[in-house]
Amino acid sequence: MKKKRLLITMGCSFTEGVGCWDMSITPPTLRAGDENYEKYLKHPSNVKRFHEFGWPNRVGKKLGFDRVINLGKGGGSTSGQLKKFVNRILNKNLMDYETYLIFQLPEPSRFSFYKDGMVWDLMASEKHPFALEYSKNIYKLNDFLLEQNFYVTVLNEMCKRKSIKLSTFRLSNWCEDSDIKIFDREYHPFYIKRKNYIMPKGTTSPICNHHNEDGYEWVSNMVRDNMNRRYAELRDLKEVDNIEWEYMDYMYNKRIEPRP
Repeated sequence: MKKKRLLITMGCSFTEGVGCWDMSITPPTLRAGDENYEKYLKHPSNVKRFHEFGWPNRVGKKLGFDRVINLGKGGGSTSGQLKKFVNRILNKNLMDYETYLIFQLPEPSRFSFYKDGMVWDLMASEKHPFALEYSKNIYKLNDFLLEQNFYVTVLNEMCKRKSIKLSTFRLSNWCEDSDIKIFDREYHPFYIKRKNYIMPKGTTSPICNHHNEDGYEWVSNMVRDNMNRRYAELRDLKEVDNIEWEYMDYMYNKRIEPRP
């Protein structure tokens, strides 16, 4: 019996789908950094729309998958996403699926830890005591990349155990020139480099400077083409209009704020 195909996606806000705002409830003048920005960012209508219209579901439809599980979270770190994978995916029985995982790698300077049973993410550049202390001691690009490489290596071994086919890519030009030297091509097979493309006009949300629906459509085409080149079995699958999808669990990852 032919197995169904499952796509798991991991990443930061670009994988969560931030930018596909529900404009029926979101003020068009809203901007990142505004007092009410977080309220609208976490509004259930926006959260649902981010995942429904972001690149993961679009790729799943274009490649004819049966189901998509999205773990991506705004502000997410590489290690934080790995923790989420371990807690949400590793012990799942996936024997009924042919499973693929696409990891949109966050900025490598981000790090994570558990607090109150949840994963908390921080960026080394933030003005937070933990981040400031971290950045005092780890500040070289290659150190951040080696840290990220470690977590991707661990994820790769986990995926081998689960017969999950892993691919990774970036949606940032923050460190491509350096990380090509760091990453093993076996599990880092393709890149989407910001510096090598110009997004068409109208494909970025003025609210947050993330991609909008048209931008994520462009990204999904790039990812689809690269997946088709890597996996011959995906090339002849027919695009589907509807797909079963799940977002694992908006409140599982948190951004930690400094104490007053």
